[in-house]
Amino acid sequence: MTRSRTTLAALFAGLFLTGVPGDCWGDIEIGSLSHTGLTATSDSRGATCGSLLWHSDGTWENGIAYSATWPRYYGAFAECYSGTGEVCSVRAAFACYWEFRGSKADILVWGDAGGIPGEVLCLVPDWQPDFVPQWPEVRVFDIPVTGCCVDGPFWVGFWGNWIGGGPEDFYILIDNSPGSTGCSYTNPPPEWGFPEGWQPATILGVPLKNLGLGVELRECLPVGAERSTWGRVKSLYRGSGAVPR
Repeated sequence: MTRSRTTLAALFAGLFLTGVPGDCWGDIEIGSLSHTGLTATSDSRGATCGSLLWHSDGTWENGIAYSATWPRYYGAFAECYSGTGEVCSVRAAFACYWEFRGSKADILVWGDAGGIPGEVLCLVPDWQPDFVPQWPEVRVFDIPVTGCCVDGPFWVGFWGNWIGGGPEDFYILIDNSPGSTGCSYTNPPPEWGFPEGWQPATILGVPLKNLGLGVELRECLPVGAERSTWGRVKSLYRGSGAVPR
């Protein structure tokens, strides 16, 4: 598929008959994924390492992405949560419009700064998915995180580092189901004329109730404590003839 300097809204209109509009400021584009009447469904697995905090109901009506790579962390997206514990995993739901090109992303957890993302608490730099399918297929990733304790409001998000600087590679998914809630923010590039800093993601002109971003929390151990693994527990019993079952 050849990409031209037109809004993705026009591409969708030609391809799918209708769609949620994209917006264009000069050569800067925001893309959205939309098929008429189509809802994509993710897998329904539960938590893998702790208690899951996840605004979505597991269905997706759209997706959103910046079409260019901006200096960190302009062009990032974030979703807010509140809890106490160690973030052991970030859950993120992605899909592609184009074929997946192998781009990377920074995965982040921020503290709260008066209702917007603040200090970076955890960073997984240059995370690279092995594969992201094309919409309407979607994929939900559980990305391991360690040493990231939270107590109260915090934020989870990502920043796309697209191969060649653009166009966009994979989209963060949007849940617009009736009754869905969330608190989705983005940090638009200053050249766009928006107020400085983090803004509600709806400022980009794509309707959304929450983004496909969540976390798993487990107990935050005291400084210096080590978390036992099953292999370590079994090693304590070797030679005693009594291995726990």
